[in-house]
Amino acid sequence: MAAPGLRFGMKIQNVDSTLRALRQIDPELRRRVPNEIKSYAQPMLAEIKAGMPKQMTSGWSRKGRTGYRYSSARFKTTLQFRGRPPRAGTFVTPNGRRFTVKPGDVWPILRVRSRHLALIIASTASKGHTNSGKALVAKLNERGKTDRFIWPIVEKHTDDIERGIRDSFRRYEKIVNRQLERR
Repeated sequence: MAAPGLRFGMKIQNVDSTLRALRQIDPELRRRVPNEIKSYAQPMLAEIKAGMPKQMTSGWSRKGRTGYRYSSARFKTTLQFRGRPPRAGTFVTPNGRRFTVKPGDVWPILRVRSRHLALIIASTASKGHTNSGKALVAKLNERGKTDRFIWPIVEKHTDDIERGIRDSFRRYEKIVNRQLERR
């Protein structure tokens, strides 16, 4: 759930191996895991969608790839569950920070993802290169410096979500351990 370079304190051990064992023991329960994990973040997602502006700023077009449309921004902002670690490699974030993922690294199992380009631009714009770009950033900075729409709400809900995820994986580990003891 954390943006690259930003980490929350919670670490859950053996997520991928627990999910793999759960798939062998109870495939139906394994299929329900993503929805259960996402259910802890549904109040946060609802607040994010409710907090999106109806209109970004005056002059921001509604047309084209970078056009801001409220309904589209709401629709394209989702929760993503990732039960397996990402592939190893070096990646670049939208703001230019580089980070490397090595096998065995910590990875986010739940994240908020927006595929709406205008929302991403408005959330992360930090400087303008033209006079109109600088004016746009100044107008957006009235809402906050960076990640204006999603990140502040994520930070507010993090403790509750982490608590729910931790409890779920403890329960899954108990189920897996009980089944392994019976074998």
